Amino acid sequence: MSHHAHTAMALSRTLSVVEALQTGVAQDRARRERARVEGVDAVTRLAMQLRAARSEGALAVAQVAAIAEVNADLRRRLALAEARALRAENAVLRYAARNA
Repeated sequence: MSHHAHTAMALSRTLSVVEALQTGVAQDRARRERARVEGVDAVTRLAMQLRAARSEGALAVAQVAAIAEVNADLRRRLALAEARALRAENAVLRYAARNA
């Protein structure tokens, strides 16, 4: 085989190696880009979940405050009703004592 044929074969093998390396580099870039996009998507999803959780938390706090307000109102009404019942009971006892 002539010197030129050996050189041509060596160049052909070198070209094949370079092409394989270029393909590997391109595949690696594509994998990194996919991973970057997936990471951005994951961060976006987490941010949306965090916003939703914050909104739900704010709603829950507002609901608890409303429940506490209703509870306080009911306690005031109960105290007033108990006081009226006690006054009525005392009035009945005074009436019974006067008419005994």
